[in-house]
Amino acid sequence: MVCAWGVWINSPGKIESDDFKDILPGWNSLVDVPVAALPRVYDLDSSFPRYGARSSLPVTSNWPGDYSFKVSFENQEKNNKTKHINWTYSETCNKLYVMKDASCPVNFSTNRAMHHGCTVRVMAVYSAPEHFAQPVTRCLNHSRSEIEKEVLEAEHLVRSESVAFYHTDSESGRHSVVVPFENPPAGQEFSTYIFKFLCFSSCSGGPNRRLLTLIFTLELGDIVLGRHSLELKICANPRRDREIAEKGVQPKPSTSNMVPTKKFKAHEEIYTVNPGPSTKKAKTESKKKKLRIEVENEECYLFLMKMKHLYKLYRGVSDLDNIPSNLKAMICLRFMQKSSSSNNIFGITEACVIPWLTIQTIIFENGPK
Repeated sequence: MVCAWGVWINSPGKIESDDFKDILPGWNSLVDVPVAALPRVYDLDSSFPRYGARSSLPVTSNWPGDYSFKVSFENQEKNNKTKHINWTYSETCNKLYVMKDASCPVNFSTNRAMHHGCTVRVMAVYSAPEHFAQPVTRCLNHSRSEIEKEVLEAEHLVRSESVAFYHTDSESGRHSVVVPFENPPAGQEFSTYIFKFLCFSSCSGGPNRRLLTLIFTLELGDIVLGRHSLELKICANPRRDREIAEKGVQPKPSTSNMVPTKKFKAHEEIYTVNPGPSTKKAKTESKKKKLRIEVENEECYLFLMKMKHLYKLYRGVSDLDNIPSNLKAMICLRFMQKSSSSNNIFGITEACVIPWLTIQTIIFENGPK
């Protein structure tokens, strides 16, 4: 029996993994696979570059490896035209927006068939350096019910609906979920797994509004074969938060090639257009309050009504600024002749109007403009 890369290879051509006996009970540790048919990473060729095992601090950089490990998401918005969606992935921001407790399908793919002993580890970490060393856990409000039931993965934020092993690192306390990597079915380029996230990014006592990064690693025992990371936000409205984030990262037009020009104030007459009657003025006039004058005797009341009638006549004539004064007088006389038969209920006659018009004519001709 020879040990190569943490995997025990028996002489008859069978592979036995001691690592997965302990962490994944029930998995078949004996696989009838010829040694010659295995990918290069399992060969005993010493010239093959040997990649290191998992580090104490998780690495967040993308590294597809020799097997082009890739994580992808379907475009849910094409399949669901409603405003409400459970999750959405932004390629612009490289960020997954997902609702709490929502089933989110994640696709894993490689450029060749992998051995059944390979696994995919999913781990959530804090993005900011000041919080990076802290493990990501659920808030007490959402995990209390499972803690009371003594569920082992009660504090794990990331859950899998597939066969999975929930691991807690004894030194760092980090939580991760490990699922077996399954080769894609015939006619398909990827394998799909369903994951859930059981806390909001804003939960106090949990993520507490701190930025999250989700790391996917393709592993064989302690050997990392590929890595893919993306940002994560667990929210109530994934579509809204994605649209807001993408608007914030849209590139602004470059001003480096623009020639600076001198600013000047254009002449008003070039851009002035006759707007017609001002709507603002009309609104203010319509909002004027009606005033009332209270009198104690009928004689004063009749006098004021006569003055009101004369004021209306004066306003009608004064608006005709471009009409000669003698023509204004003729218009007033004509108006008084028509109104004397029906509307002249206050005794207004031509004898009292003509002197008044004469005075107004003098004011129009010689008065201040």
